[in-house]
Amino acid sequence: MQPDAGTVLWIAGGLGTAVGLMAVWAWNHTHKRIDEAWKAIDEKASAREVDRQRDHIAGIYEKISALEVSNARIEGILMQIRERIK
Repeated sequence: MQPDAGTVLWIAGGLGTAVGLMAVWAWNHTHKRIDEAWKAIDEKASAREVDRQRDHIAGIYEKISALEVSNARIEGILMQIRERIK
């Protein structure tokens, strides 16, 4: 006994719909994972940039501190010279 054409078309239509839905799910799932991967990469790059900037600022702060110490020493020496001149 062979199924009639209507049943075959109904089954084929159902299978086509199922395959289409699976394709949409796979597309969405794949792109969601790609977006998550890009987001993770961006976050790592941002964290590295923040660390780099923090290190740069720390270096500048150390240089400023060293200059302040040098200034204090120079001011001390100048005060000694002024006292000797008096």
